[in-house]
Formats: sequence, C-alpha cells, structure tokens
Amino acid sequence: MSRFDDDMSTTNVSLIEDLHTSRPFSASPLSLKNKKPELEDIAESPTLKPKDYVRNGSLALKHQENTLDGLKKENFDLRLSLYFYEQRFNDMSSDNIDNALKENVNLKVTIQTLTQELKKYKKIILDLNKGLDILKNQPCTKQHGMTEEEREELERLKADAEQFHDENDNLSRLLANVTSENVKLRSAVRSKHPGALTDFSPSNSTSSSSDEYQDLSRKYRQAKLKIEEQQRMMQQSNRYNNNNPPDDHLLKSLLTDRDAVIAKNTKLNRQLENELQLEKERNDNLVQELQEKKKQIHSLKLELDQFNRNLQDTKQQLRNKANECDQLLEENEDLRVNNENMGTLIETVRQCEDENEELLNEIQDREQEIEALEAEVVKLLSHLEKKENERGRDSQQSDERIIQLEEEIEILKNELKSVNESHDNDIEAFEEHVAKTQQELNKKDQENQSLSLEIEETKRECEELLEKQYNELIVTIRDREVRMATLEGNFEQKTDTMQRERELLQEEMDELQEKYRALQGQQERNQSTNSDSEYSQALEASLKEAKREHRKASEQLLKQTEQVRLLKQKLIASTQENECLLALLDENKKSGHPDKASKQTVLTKLNHALRKEMDERETEFELQKKKLQEQVEINHQLRKQLERRGTMLTNSLLARDSLKEQGEFMENILYEQATGGHSLRDRTDSAMSSF
Repeated sequence: MSRFDDDMSTTNVSLIEDLHTSRPFSASPLSLKNKKPELEDIAESPTLKPKDYVRNGSLALKHQENTLDGLKKENFDLRLSLYFYEQRFNDMSSDNIDNALKENVNLKVTIQTLTQELKKYKKIILDLNKGLDILKNQPCTKQHGMTEEEREELERLKADAEQFHDENDNLSRLLANVTSENVKLRSAVRSKHPGALTDFSPSNSTSSSSDEYQDLSRKYRQAKLKIEEQQRMMQQSNRYNNNNPPDDHLLKSLLTDRDAVIAKNTKLNRQLENELQLEKERNDNLVQELQEKKKQIHSLKLELDQFNRNLQDTKQQLRNKANECDQLLEENEDLRVNNENMGTLIETVRQCEDENEELLNEIQDREQEIEALEAEVVKLLSHLEKKENERGRDSQQSDERIIQLEEEIEILKNELKSVNESHDNDIEAFEEHVAKTQQELNKKDQENQSLSLEIEETKRECEELLEKQYNELIVTIRDREVRMATLEGNFEQKTDTMQRERELLQEEMDELQEKYRALQGQQERNQSTNSDSEYSQALEASLKEAKREHRKASEQLLKQTEQVRLLKQKLIASTQENECLLALLDENKKSGHPDKASKQTVLTKLNHALRKEMDERETEFELQKKKLQEQVEINHQLRKQLERRGTMLTNSLLARDSLKEQGEFMENILYEQATGGHSLRDRTDSAMSSF
C-alpha cells in the first residue's frame, strides 16, 4: 500500500479533492515546487470565513504546514526515485559501453600480436626455404653407383674368378683320379709282388721322382698361367699315368705344395675377412646414422604438425573472438531497449559494428595468410619427402653397394683359394679403393654432422617459439575466463534490474487502479450535475487509454523478453555448431596427415559453414535492428502521449477544482446576501454546536 491509499482510507473524499491533487506522470520536483503556491491558493478550509478568504487568500497555518510536509515528502520520494533511476541508467548503459569498447581495444591488441606472430612464422618458413634452396644448389659429393673403371675391374675379376674356378675343379678332379689310381696300383702291387717295393733301387726311384717332380711342377706353373696349358698338362699327366705307375714321393710333394698354397690362401682369406668385418662395422655405423637422420626428419615432421595445430588454434581463437563480438552486439542490443539516450547508443553500436566489420576483414585476411602458410607447409612437407626419398635412394644405393662389395669379397674369397703371389697387385688396388671409400665416408660424416647441427638449431628455435606461444595462449585463456565471469555478472545484474523494474511497474499499475477506483467513487458522489458526469466520463476514458498503453508497454516488455530468450537459444545453437566444427577438426587431426585435396575440402566446408553462419547472423542482426528502431519509435510516441494525457489530466483537475471553489464561493455569497451576513457554513456550524 502507498501513501495515497493510507490517505484515502482515513480521510474524507472532499478533503482528498482539496489537498491531494493528481500529479502528472512527467512532473519534476521543480515543477511541483512552482505549483505549490497555486495549490495553496486553490485549497480551501471549511472553517474560514469568506472575508478572511478574500483578504488572505490562503489556508490556515496548520493546514499549510500539513500540505508543506506532504509536498516535502513527495519531493523527497521523487528525488529518491530519480536518484535510483539515474543510478540504474548509469549501471545499464555507460559501464557496459565502456566494457564493450575495452573489449574491442583488447581484441585489436590481440589481433596485432597474432599478426606479429604470423610474420615471425613466415620469416622462419622463408629462412627454411632459403636453406633448402642452398642445399639443392650445392653439388652432391656422394658417389652414385660404380664408375666405368670399377665395372671393368669387376668384370675382369669375375672372368678371372671363373677361370680359377675351372682350374681348381680340373686340378681337384686330376688329384682325385691320381690318388685313386695310386691306391689301386699299390694294392695290386702288394697283392702280386710283395717284395717288389723292397727290391726297388733307390737310385732309379730318386732319378725318376726328381724328373717327374720337375715335369709336374713345370706343368703346374703353366696351368696357373693359362687354361690351355693346364688342359695340356692334364692330358700329359693322364698319358703319363696310363704309361708309368705314379710315385708316392711325387704325390707327397704335390700335396705339400697344394697345402702351402691353401695355407697362403687361408691367410689372405682371414685378412680379407677382417677387412670385410671392418667394412660391415662401418656400414652398420652408416645405417645407424641414417636411422638417426630419419628420426630427426620424423621429429621435424612432428614439429610441422605442431605448427599446423598452432595455426588451427589461432583460427579457433579468431572464431571465438568473432563469437565474442556477436555476443557484445547482442548485449548492446539489449542495452538499447533499456537506455533512454538511444541516439548515442546507436552511434556507439554502429561504431562497434564498423570495428567488428574491420575485425572480420582482418580475420579473413588472417585466414588467407594462414591458407598461404598451409600451402607453404605442404610444399615443405613435399620437399622433405623428396629429400627423404633421395636419402632413401642413397641408402639403397649404399646398401646395394655394400651387397655388391660383399659379393665381390665372396668372389675374391673363392678366387683366393687358388690364387698365388700374382694377386698381390689386385689386393693393393682393392686397398686403394677401400681408402677412397673411407675418404668418401669421412666426407659424408662431416656433411651429416653439419646437417645435424643445423637441424638442432632449428629445433631449438622452434621449441622456444612454441613455449612463447603456449604462455601467450594461457594468458589469453585466463583473460577470457575473467571476461566471461564479468559478462555473467553483468547479465545477472541486468536480469535483476529488469525484475525490479517489473515490480515497480506493477506497483504503479496497482496505484493507478486504486486511483481509478477512488475517482469512480468520487464520480458516483458527484453525479448531481451533467458537467461533472461528462468530466468523469472523460477521466474514465483517459484512464482506460492509460491502461491500454500500459498493457501495450507490458506486452512489448514480454515480447522483448521472448526475443532475449530466442537470442539465447540461437546462441546455444551456434555454440553447438562450433563444437561440431571443432569435433570435425579434431577428427581430421587424429586421422593423420591427409593430402592437399582432403585439406582443401575440409577448409572449404568449414569456410562455407562459417559464411552461412555469418549470413544468418547478419540477417538476424538486421531484423533485430529494425525491430529495435520500431520499438524506439513506439516508445517515443507512447511517452509523448503519456505526457499529453498527464498535462490534460492536471489541467482538467485544476479547472475542476477552480470551478468547484467558484461555485462554493458564489453559493456562500448568495446565501449571505439572502440571510444577512452569515454564510451557510457558519449556520451549519452553529447548528451543530447547539446540538
């Protein structure tokens, strides 16, 4: 219950009409203060005489004090309400606009930092491209395959090996035949002539054995030089064996010579095996170094993938900032509804829209730069794959070379079984070739060390950049959390203020209804004259119009709350779409390294979805803007109508009071003239006192 309800419940209706005139809706404390003397002149006490009324023209001191106290209370209440309204207005408009401007400034600063980071990454990629171009232009000091001399030498060695194989096979067959024939002959001689061996003269045996040994040694030397001489020697030996029985001493000498040759060959084989083992160890070291290089290349690929992920994170940050800008636009639209200075807010929102458009253009430029960077990264990956293929081919060639060397060594092992001192020159040539290969391997080791140092430097720089970017991302995430908390607090404040405003409007509606009831009661009492009935009908019509306008305002408020709810639903839907897009990006990242076509398809899908969402946001923004302008115009018209109705009501009430006072004054004058100096009220007072 308000103060007006208390007065109406305890006082008379006539006193309410005299003391408490209706206050216009748009009246200020200064206007009420200026109208205070008029109210004092209009109000009339029933105890005053007409002469005192004409002479003084004011109320009694007690009633003046009461009216002054009431007006002071009303003035104080109005000032308090104005203070609270101003405080709400400041809370609802200026702080949020400042926050929005600060947010825009922070977004610009973050965009500048992101551009600087992109420039740094571009510079790094350009430096890497320059380094790769330098490596391309440098001549390759590696030996690719065998030279013509080495091939000729290999063919010659193969031919010699085949010849030696044939010689060894023939000699082994010859020795086997000779030994078998000797065994047969000895067994036959022992069975037939048991004393023949003892009676055999030593002179004949020594002479024949020496001659045969010389012939066989000469034939053996000739067989080593040429295949034809070996064949001829085998034929002579076969003829000799068929004509003459063999000698054991000659066979022993042949066996000893063969054992000496075999021992020498085994010694050479051991030396070659040791050298082969050393070569294998060197080759194993080279294979390990190649594996380390492959691991380093894999780590570089992982770093490039990390850079791609960082680029995707920057894209997501830009999308989040665009979403924050959209949220700020929605908050500015909500502020427009509750703000009285709509013109300034519209200008600030337009500035924010222009800034957001500039930010969107910058975001599109950043996306183009990011796409260019992705293309450069793809080029780098392809170039690295080419380098890996070249290194793989080099490693394959080296493995083939190793296999060829092993085959050559095996061929040489087989050859050295029957090779004599004449093969020392070949061994020296092979040692020279090994020395050359050792020099080449040393050069390759130096080149690999230089490349490993360069790769370590680039890796260290990339790690520093990644740490810096990670720290900056942590800072931005914390700032965003703080901003989200502030935005949630502002939203709660707005909801609280809207609820309080609804309650105040409901209280004002209740007060208006009570006033309307009081006026209806007053109208029922004042139905004596036609003028009063017409005036009451006019008041009733005006009150009905005021009720209708108030109902319209409440409906508009409900519509605005419904629009806020719809905007919240759209925001939730947009967040869900963003989460779906993020899930798609995560799936693409988890699926591995897709090719360029799949990346382009994914990027086109994402760009299409973002453009569609931006178009929908623009259409919604335009619709909300039009609705807001229409609501602003409607509110302005309603305010004007309320002001006009308020002034009309105040003027009509003042005219009614003045007419009533004039009627009473004329009645008093007429009655005084008729009764001879006493007014009607004095007579009634005297009559009441007599009772």
